[in-house]
Amino acid sequence: MRKFVIVPVRPASSALSVLLLILAGLVGATGAVADAADAGCEIMPASVDFGDVTLGNVAFELVVVRNVGDVVLHLDPSSDHPSFVPSLDTNDLAPGEQAVLEIRFQPFLPIVSQSGTIDLGPGACAPIPVVGRGIPITGIDLLGIYWDDQFGVAHGEVGLVPTQLPGYLVLKSPTPAAGLAGWEARVEPTAPGAELVDWQLRGGGVNAGLAPDFLVALASPLPGADIYVLAEFSALISLPDTRHEFRVGAPDGASLPGQMSWSEPDGGPRHAMNPVLAGGVVASVTHDTEPDCGFLHRVVDFGPMAVGSRATINDWVSNGTSQEIVITPSCDHPDISIETRVAVIPPGGQGYFTIHFAPSATGVLDAVVDLGTDVCDDVIVLGEATPAPPGGADQIGVFWDAEHTETNLLLDGSTPVVSGYLVLAHPGAPGGVSGWECRLEIVGSGVLANTAFSGQFVNVGIAPDYVVGLASPLPYTDDVVLAQLDFLTLDPFGATLISLLPTSVPGVPGQMNWVSGADTDFLRRMLPATGRDLVATINGEAPVAVSLPTPSVLGRDRSVELSWRVASGDWDGFHVYRRASDGIPERRTAAALAPAPAGLVFHDDLSDAVPGTRLFYSYAALKDGVELGRSAEVEILAPELPAFATRLQPNVPNPFNPATEIRFELGRAQKVDVKIYDVTGRLVRTLVDESRAAGPHAEMWQGRDDAGRPVASGAYYVRLITADGVDNRKIMLLK
Repeated sequence: MRKFVIVPVRPASSALSVLLLILAGLVGATGAVADAADAGCEIMPASVDFGDVTLGNVAFELVVVRNVGDVVLHLDPSSDHPSFVPSLDTNDLAPGEQAVLEIRFQPFLPIVSQSGTIDLGPGACAPIPVVGRGIPITGIDLLGIYWDDQFGVAHGEVGLVPTQLPGYLVLKSPTPAAGLAGWEARVEPTAPGAELVDWQLRGGGVNAGLAPDFLVALASPLPGADIYVLAEFSALISLPDTRHEFRVGAPDGASLPGQMSWSEPDGGPRHAMNPVLAGGVVASVTHDTEPDCGFLHRVVDFGPMAVGSRATINDWVSNGTSQEIVITPSCDHPDISIETRVAVIPPGGQGYFTIHFAPSATGVLDAVVDLGTDVCDDVIVLGEATPAPPGGADQIGVFWDAEHTETNLLLDGSTPVVSGYLVLAHPGAPGGVSGWECRLEIVGSGVLANTAFSGQFVNVGIAPDYVVGLASPLPYTDDVVLAQLDFLTLDPFGATLISLLPTSVPGVPGQMNWVSGADTDFLRRMLPATGRDLVATINGEAPVAVSLPTPSVLGRDRSVELSWRVASGDWDGFHVYRRASDGIPERRTAAALAPAPAGLVFHDDLSDAVPGTRLFYSYAALKDGVELGRSAEVEILAPELPAFATRLQPNVPNPFNPATEIRFELGRAQKVDVKIYDVTGRLVRTLVDESRAAGPHAEMWQGRDDAGRPVASGAYYVRLITADGVDNRKIMLLK
């Protein structure tokens, strides 16, 4: 049995200086720019402080690693300090996927600050700084009851009753000895409504007494250790609104009269055991129907937002109970979407999720995010959708005139330096602009010679990445000038193409972002003013006019097949775009499609399309990495799709003994992982690790781990992991 203590993850504050870190994902504690190796990673939190941990115990923290790049990340975590040990639930991350890194800290020296780094692998991500301190053990031969296998939680809370809470009888800081061969104690609740059941004695122990008296001899002595787990059991709690206490004491017929004790192997001495608390009461359980969760944002108020804009906030919920919590945040409001980052929350830990608000019609927003657990309250979401401004909200572009309309500049050869303006048009929220981030890419003969940011700024990016925070917000206007851009153009006839893109590590994956001075917690989406990455040109058009054949489109059940044929030697590659009838084109290709003499075929998954929506497809042609033109659009009606959704379904039976059928369905064919975890988050069994077709599926679990050993009775969690997300369900094994 592993030994743990619980050390909570502590979130950063929402001050503007910390907001810059959220925006950039690039800055460490000193404000230095992150290494280029971090370009494909989003790491949360970026550093770990374990605080004080008693010698002999092990603390753990969870870190989320997300692939925000365009290629598969291979992670191979290692530590440069023996006290810190990393482990990862998966090593290869496709673009957009995330993994949970568990870092364990076992101090070896007392009153010494121990620090190191966790390296995620060559060229993968920036290293994660870790620090902790070892604290000496106080007292010896201490017997206690704990509700977690970290052996640090002696008070438990339960919701619905009756229920069973797994527990452990533990001897901490034993007198140094060669091992443990037996023990004697009385273990019982102090009042009705609680019962200790399903005892499993370690070491093949045999009880010569009658419970609650234990006079135990072990068939196989436990080897010498700093902590002995004497037994596992379950506390059966049946009375509501009650606090139940548990005590230990001397059993009838004790070898040391009036005293609990333990014995060494081979006739060695017997040592007296002492309760961890005075009076013999060592643990308690409270039935509490009230939620016991803490929030970073219990109420999220997006404030006024224009229709067509989009805002995002990162939120977390902390687990103040002694049991593991699984959150599955959801919201039934059509303009709210949720992304879950960490769903399984150990006692004392945090679960992370992201709330997106994209108003589609004017009106007042009054919604709730249901966390999918009875333990935690809902998160209240407020806001107000205002009319869309002319030209759309949050449009960012580069313009060559003071009126901010001209996107193409024709040189006359009189000056080698020309100036343009980086402008955020029609901000979708009030309060001015207090921060922004985007990537400025330039292809052609022109060179960016200078950038003059508006306001008192701090730029924490490196060109072409700009992550800018302002000491005071730029005033709200229809057109907010973010910066003046000076270009060096030595060739009066040379063409220059200027594109705006998300930064290498954006605050919200896949989009450019800005922050309103009225509410600095929210990251708001910026959209290219031209509807495409290419926003301005020098000596050219945006985009350059070329003639491309119109593609053919064909609906195939849950997908669309787009095909076209062009001369393969003319272009380096192609990107496919899709838009709804009232939206802007969105790129559907993660990487450019290579030319093919026989023609190109692209299949687009329609699982995310609303049935009955008219979809418009086009493709863009690339030369030297630059989109030089786009085909005409073709139209198709999104079909009514089968009712399958990617999710777990109830297992049958539940509770079960000895086997249960784990059921799930897939909305599309994809790679599937189905794993079983115990209440500590430890992986017990991998049921599925392969690609599966769309539709319903089922796998039998025989109640055994990956080594074929029967597992103990109690609660377990099934986790379904696909490219569509993560789904969790609690199951119960009763023996």
